[in-house]
Amino acid sequence: MFRKYSTDFAIASLDAQGVVRRSGWIVVYCTHPVTREYLCATQEYLFVGALLPPHSYADKPALPAQRQARALVRSCDGRCWQTVDDLRGNVAYRKDTGRRLVIDFLGGLPTELTLLAPSSPNDTWDGQKWAQPNNHHCHSGADPEIPG
Repeated sequence: MFRKYSTDFAIASLDAQGVVRRSGWIVVYCTHPVTREYLCATQEYLFVGALLPPHSYADKPALPAQRQARALVRSCDGRCWQTVDDLRGNVAYRKDTGRRLVIDFLGGLPTELTLLAPSSPNDTWDGQKWAQPNNHHCHSGADPEIPG
């Protein structure tokens, strides 16, 4: 039955390839073009034959719990939403040098970094924790023997 008037919004429909088959409004979920991190939801009016805007997806993501240090990102292949570790803003230390750095990337901590702080500039990483170097040159209280 054809209706002359409608007070409803026209809702777009997409085919399996993401091409618009019926013009209308659609909610899209936008991501950062480099990190693929979820940014926002917007409403877009799309015409027949159009594709979704770049870095936008039609499937609604499930949001991670607010208390978790997790970020919502689109998978590398663009097929699904994922949550990854979000340690941004935390301080990490290079295991080889002890150098301090502020994490500015998404995902797990690379193996060459640790969140454990060294207790001194001379500490070395023993594979599990920072260790103080053995100091064989400590003064034992006795005068060293001087060969005669």
